Amino acid sequence: MIRSEYQLHNKTKGYPVPSKLRYRIERIWRRAWLRKLILRILILIFFATSLTSGLLIFKNEFNFRGLKSTMEAFAFERPELSIIDLNIKGANPDLSNQIKAILQLSFPINPLKININYLQELINNVESVDFSRIRITKNGILEVVIRERIPVALHRDDKQLMLLDIDGRRIGEVFSRLDRQDLPLVVGQGANYRVKESLEIYKLASPIISRVRGMILVGERRWDIVLDGNLRIKLPEKGAKKALNGFLESGQVMEILRQDFSAVDLRNRGKVIVRTKTTVIREEKI
Repeated sequence: MIRSEYQLHNKTKGYPVPSKLRYRIERIWRRAWLRKLILRILILIFFATSLTSGLLIFKNEFNFRGLKSTMEAFAFERPELSIIDLNIKGANPDLSNQIKAILQLSFPINPLKININYLQELINNVESVDFSRIRITKNGILEVVIRERIPVALHRDDKQLMLLDIDGRRIGEVFSRLDRQDLPLVVGQGANYRVKESLEIYKLASPIISRVRGMILVGERRWDIVLDGNLRIKLPEKGAKKALNGFLESGQVMEILRQDFSAVDLRNRGKVIVRTKTTVIREEKI
């Protein structure tokens, strides 16, 4: 029996049509870089899971703090990697001993146990230190480079004698004027803030410097130069250096200073007023 064309057509199976979602997934999956990325992520997850599982299983057998200490000891406490000594440059012996006493370091030292910034702060807090720099050399030496403040004057404040640098900053204290006779003496409130000015006046007074005992800042405004015999040269508030220079260049200066006067007043422009110890006033023109 011959089947009709219609019957054969009805029994033919059609091809399955894929869904849109499946089609898109298959298109995305064909990208090589995506397959490689997913593969690497899976491998990373596998190793992370394995490591975590291993640590959890053997956590009682690991002492992490002990392991850290062991690694530090292996890496830094070996003689060739430890800090073995302290070298201080640019400081006098007294200052070097003072810095060593402040730092209180005991060698050899693990480099991880040293806070360079903290040590530098301790050193910079020393009055006679202006600047410091710290580094660890290849030979395991802790090197400290110091720049000292240079004392240029003595300041008497009540009963204290303080060493001052050129900016008027305190460096230290001395117990007697005899300890630093090489430095000029300034006295009075605020004198430490006018160190540069006082040194300039001292320099001008070089012709009579052997008689100068010190300088007093009066009322925080002007200077008196004190000579031996308690003779005072009173300088004006303004133009002090000019007035002193004019007096010293006059031909009468040595004659006046040889007399038994208590004060030489230069506060009046163009005149030298001398005061005797009996308060008699004489005027000398210059």
